[in-house]
Amino acid sequence: MSAGARRPNADRPIPPPKASTAFRRSYKGVAPAVNDVLGGHVPLTYVTWGPVAPYVASGKMRALAVADHERSPLAPDVPTLAELGVRDAEVGAWQALMGPKNLPPDIVATLNRHMNEILKMPDVAARMKVYGAIPAGGDGARVAQVNGGDYIRFAKLIKDFGIQAN
Repeated sequence: MSAGARRPNADRPIPPPKASTAFRRSYKGVAPAVNDVLGGHVPLTYVTWGPVAPYVASGKMRALAVADHERSPLAPDVPTLAELGVRDAEVGAWQALMGPKNLPPDIVATLNRHMNEILKMPDVAARMKVYGAIPAGGDGARVAQVNGGDYIRFAKLIKDFGIQAN
């Protein structure tokens, strides 16, 4: 499917692929996956923006879609999977500062306040952009909401696609 194509019946969810039509290769890190795409050994890969941004900018790779609920400000010309007709495929990447579950609330609040201040610093935001990250900030409740939502969504994907650890 080209980046501008619309899938017929785009309002219907895509069924899980059959083993004969799916392509899967496991990698121990992003670099080997990117190298295999650049070398023509595999047709595509799913990675975060940072490691491929220079290759996309130079024309050595082409960004096909963003797997998030909206276009990325780091790649505003790249459509989302939903725009291409693939619904319910949001699997954006995120990071959070974590600590032990019994960390005292006053320490959590202090760390959270400082982290949110740091993430608002222009030089930090610029550096994060180089790595393909967009500073968002927030609090523990937001992390719990995102993490909980991911847990439910990925559990369903694992079940629907029959994914098993190997």
